[in-house]
Amino acid sequence: MRLEGGFTPEALSITQSNRDTIINFESETLAVLMSVDSSDLMAANPFLVA
Repeated sequence: MRLEGGFTPEALSITQSNRDTIINFESETLAVLMSVDSSDLMAANPFLVA
């Protein structure tokens, strides 16, 4: 899947599943971060919108 155009971080869904964090865009899973707590990811504010 290629993301372009009007893509914004708000379009992502970030959820916790047991010990892993799952990152989705619409119905597509983009990443599964194993043994990463989703609250740690959000606290780091990993997205820079230029």
